[in-house]
Amino acid sequence: MGSDQGTTSTNPSGNLTSTMLLSADGRSSRVARDEVRRLCSDGRVGADDVDTAVLLTSELVTNAVVHTADPVVLDTALGNGTLHVEVTDRSPRLPKPAAAVASYAQSGRGLLLVVELADRWGYRPSRFTRPGKTVWFELDVAAA
Repeated sequence: MGSDQGTTSTNPSGNLTSTMLLSADGRSSRVARDEVRRLCSDGRVGADDVDTAVLLTSELVTNAVVHTADPVVLDTALGNGTLHVEVTDRSPRLPKPAAAVASYAQSGRGLLLVVELADRWGYRPSRFTRPGKTVWFELDVAAA
């Protein structure tokens, strides 16, 4: 998968949705951040909420790429004051927030950020791949 592919549409409920297949490389987190920022643009979401959404998306995509080395799927939906972001990978390993992370550690904080900053988060088996899982978060967002 050399290139990242995606589609954006508005569903019957009026939610703006996006689905992207992201390559398993160092660019995927940047591409995912750009996509979430684009989805939230044009005053649809306030700046602080955009920053939080971009950070949490980057953490989930980075975790998926680092721990699976396979392409991942990014699904986003924005509507009715909620931003919903999902990252699906092929690993059966379930996410588990670290109990504590040493101050000098260079990794291990990503899921802790999701737990602390998201209004809701969770995971479920993937609908696309077996084995696999989808990790998601939601933010209650306000327009700019």
